[in-house]
Amino acid sequence: SAGGGRPGSLDADQGAAYVWDMDAGGLWHRMASLTAADGGPGDQFGYAVSLSGDIALVGARFADPDGAYLRGAAYVFDRNQGGPDAWDQVARLVAVDGAMEDQFGWSVSLSGDTAVVGAPFADVSGSFGRGAVYAYDRDYGGANMWGQRAKLTGPGGAAEDWFGWSVAVGGGHLLVGAPGADVGSFQNEGLAY
Repeated sequence: SAGGGRPGSLDADQGAAYVWDMDAGGLWHRMASLTAADGGPGDQFGYAVSLSGDIALVGARFADPDGAYLRGAAYVFDRNQGGPDAWDQVARLVAVDGAMEDQFGWSVSLSGDTAVVGAPFADVSGSFGRGAVYAYDRDYGGANMWGQRAKLTGPGGAAEDWFGWSVAVGGGHLLVGAPGADVGSFQNEGLAY
């Protein structure tokens, strides 16, 4: 399998993602099993997934990169990087300013060479769980670097808005869900930006 370890040898709740391909007759066939090269128990790799052309983006909201508990991570796989249909891991994405319990990778979306990752439990300006969304571009910082281009937070956001709970990117636009946002006097009515 691409990216590390055999799916049968995974640690508890490490997670995996599976790529399927439809043949000319309309039947689906499993093409690849994806796991994180640095995956560990409880990472929940595969909690969120997105596919754009020959690139896959997979979130692992409970990953502990660099020993930071539940900081979260997301992984980019390229279909032909290591050979035809190899689906090799080409990048691990983490928030530059990420912290423990942000759960970066809770949501992911991919469109062409742009990857967007939500961290709905990130603290922003001292507001617990206000949430943040991070945007990455494939060639930002160098060829195939997948560098962080932007960090977005909800305008006028507050604690427990959970901005980044859901994300969608496409056509030069980004849509972000914040289900805990208060609207007027209505608590937790939720907003989309």
